[in-house]
Amino acid sequence: EYSKLILLFSVHFIEASPPAGSNSLTRERELLLARHETEPEHTRHVAFLSLRLFDELQGWHQLGLRPRQWLETAALLHDIGWSRTQPDGAGHHKVSATMIREHPWQSLERSEIDRVALIARYHRKSLPRPEKHPEYAALPPSDRVPVRRLAALLRIADGLDRRHVARVRRLRVDCTSDRWTILVASPDEWLAEQNAAEEKADLLRALVQPIKVRFADEPSGRTSATGTVQRKLDRG
Repeated sequence: EYSKLILLFSVHFIEASPPAGSNSLTRERELLLARHETEPEHTRHVAFLSLRLFDELQGWHQLGLRPRQWLETAALLHDIGWSRTQPDGAGHHKVSATMIREHPWQSLERSEIDRVALIARYHRKSLPRPEKHPEYAALPPSDRVPVRRLAALLRIADGLDRRHVARVRRLRVDCTSDRWTILVASPDEWLAEQNAAEEKADLLRALVQPIKVRFADEPSGRTSATGTVQRKLDRG
């Protein structure tokens, strides 16, 4: 029977020295933020929530420190396309991806730039579809896996700051064999954020089905530094 069970285990995110070049990466993305982002408080909060989800679900995505930096970079820059799509921001997710590709990065390899750009691109609207999206189709299949998984986390994090007021202060993920519950600590009501996150959990749900993904209030107001998660390959 054990062969039929999905392995459950606790993951403790191990603090480590920043990889080489991480300070340069920070400087470069801060430069782009200063040039193009009018609401840096929002994107910084989305980055915070994205990394929290990354750490809580490490046992699922099985990604390391460098992909964590890709996620943080994409989260910080996911809305810079608004600077070129005023006044309504139509298609800003695609423009953000273009702007990330256009930047002369010194701290990212070409393949990493493509991944970061696509993670940012998929923070809203369409899910990754190789038959519809040439940039995604051009990735080697092994590179599509981290893009899908990290974009899934970014979509939820962006939804959890729907009103751009940092209403969601902390979160943790409680996992069982058939349900993942994202528990949120907020000093006030967060219905708009919950509704947006429910809608934007579409990619994560597609990747982990038949596991259910839901959102709820953190009963105690506490968050955990570890998450009990499932090792499960996604189907996307």
